[in-house]
Amino acid sequence: MLGFMTKERRGSDEENAHDGRKPTEVIGTSTVSFEDAVAKGVGAAAKRLRHMSGADVKHLTVAVKNGKVTQYRADLKIAFAIEPDEADDDD
Repeated sequence: MLGFMTKERRGSDEENAHDGRKPTEVIGTSTVSFEDAVAKGVGAAAKRLRHMSGADVKHLTVAVKNGKVTQYRADLKIAFAIEPDEADDDD
């Protein structure tokens, strides 16, 4: 599969409220390179998330078939700002 997959990672409520950011994991894939896998993962996340502030490359792996690399995979942790709920404005 080329592109990306996501799996949400949630910190504690206190941690998320502290800095107003929420991390999510994205796995970018490419048949070209790790750099391309990272770029695809960030690009795909940017289409779905607003206010992205950065990405941490957590893990790099490859798929191998018949002794050759067939796919590069980059596991990214994407940080993005959380928009406050309108109900939170009453505080």
